[in-house]
Amino acid sequence: MVATNTTNYGLIRTVQVRNENIPGVLGALASAIGSAGANIGNIQTVHLSQSYVLRDIDVHVEDETHLLEVLRAVGQVKGVRVTETRDEVMDLHQGGEIAIVSRQPVADIAMLRKVYTPGLIAPEAVRSGQVVFALSNPDPEIRPAHAIEAGAAFAADGTTVNNLLGYPGIWRGALSTQASEINRSMLIAAGEALMEVTPQGDLSPTALDPAVHRRVAYAVGRAAVESGVGDADGLVDLE
Repeated sequence: MVATNTTNYGLIRTVQVRNENIPGVLGALASAIGSAGANIGNIQTVHLSQSYVLRDIDVHVEDETHLLEVLRAVGQVKGVRVTETRDEVMDLHQGGEIAIVSRQPVADIAMLRKVYTPGLIAPEAVRSGQVVFALSNPDPEIRPAHAIEAGAAFAADGTTVNNLLGYPGIWRGALSTQASEINRSMLIAAGEALMEVTPQGDLSPTALDPAVHRRVAYAVGRAAVESGVGDADGLVDLE
């Protein structure tokens, strides 16, 4: 009869351990992890010397409480010390997984005009539920109304709000407060924030200044809360 494992492992954590470089320690370490009810995945040697070994060990556990039980069991093995515990799956997601890059090098205005072509996107090319940002000004690649009619979940163009100045702060403010919609009050707040940070004598602030987008994000988040579509707890992240 073959034994089957019915344990529901919900988490994978990388436990880095340092132990004396003597025979039997790795075996005792593996036994301790197993006795705590966890399973072992990949084992990678990070450093090896005559005196000690540093290893990354992936352990499969049920939850965070189970992980603590495993760490306590590991800590009881003679000559073994846990140096850190990492969530490598989460680490891979930090900063996002997708990068948006141009497939063609845009070195001058002539090439830019070829890449961003008004009317380039036909309605039949829009997929259901898609988010469409048609960036060409003053005539976008597709009109937002046409994109919505074709099934897009959301569509906007550069005439709605300046692409570079408005979008970053507006979206950050809306997302941080979990706003259910982007309403007129939020857009007005963004415009007023941009006006307030515009140096005297200039038509607009510097679009590459992170402080500008932080100011817009907070103004939009506050407007979302005050208009009843956002969560006030999200303002903490914008301060």
